[in-house]
Amino acid sequence: MKERKRLGIYKEGESKMRDQVIEQILEHKIIAIVRGVEGEKVGKIAKALYEGGIRLMEITFNQREPDSFVETAEAIRAVKAEMEGRMTVGAGTVISTALVELAHEAGADFVKLFPCDQNTPAYLKALRAPLSHIRFLAVGGVTAENAAAFLRAGALGVGIGGSLVRKEWVETGAFEEIRREARRLTECAGEGLSGYVPSHALCGPVYRK
Repeated sequence: MKERKRLGIYKEGESKMRDQVIEQILEHKIIAIVRGVEGEKVGKIAKALYEGGIRLMEITFNQREPDSFVETAEAIRAVKAEMEGRMTVGAGTVISTALVELAHEAGADFVKLFPCDQNTPAYLKALRAPLSHIRFLAVGGVTAENAAAFLRAGALGVGIGGSLVRKEWVETGAFEEIRREARRLTECAGEGLSGYVPSHALCGPVYRK
């Protein structure tokens, strides 16, 4: 109990935070996964994602570079300060008690302990038949083109990284491209929601030089 209280995940706060995060995922569906970005760029990425309609963001710990853990926690803290409660921010690839504590102290709203394997929407639909009581997040290989299919197959939400926050866009400061792709993604993912009709045709493949 002392350990759970020290980590800030004891009963009262744990239940309330869990319910709030689940509500956010149920409402907004899309989690933008950001890897390897620190400093001032992470705040600009968060702003571009928000302007594109994204309300959930995960900043991932790089397990290959333990020396970067503190910088990742600082990135979480920076986004929380930049967005002032407008975006739910979490930590990904959290595989130790120390990282849970680090993420929590940085202000993470949720912690993804075990990323989902990449599966096709058809497999997810088949999997949910005997396991309908389990809530799945589709992470890995999700794009604007297939996000709606995963949601229709029963995913609670989707996590998207490299196809949304592309390395070359971050390196060149092309935050407008991130905003545009976030908008395209939110429009396309909306097709997976009952009764939703996208405002314009953005869901086909996009090729940019």
